[in-house]
Amino acid sequence: MTKFQLTDDCINDNYEHVKNIHSVVKSLPFKPVMSSYARADLCNKYPDIIDMMAESGFKVLQVGVESLTYLSLIHISEPTR
Repeated sequence: MTKFQLTDDCINDNYEHVKNIHSVVKSLPFKPVMSSYARADLCNKYPDIIDMMAESGFKVLQVGVESLTYLSLIHISEPTR
């Protein structure tokens, strides 16, 4: 089994978390294929996070449409980080 759907509501919410996943995956004897939810604004804020996630085996990152703009976050009362 090498394909995984991570149901973390926001896998890239914490930069150190992504670095830890990257480090652990590099030590595995196989290359996993993963998908998860992610915040588009954090991919923009930390461009290297996309490379780390790709190297870790993430092939799909799903983003919520409501999180594409700051204004839309205000309308749904979701705090920004």
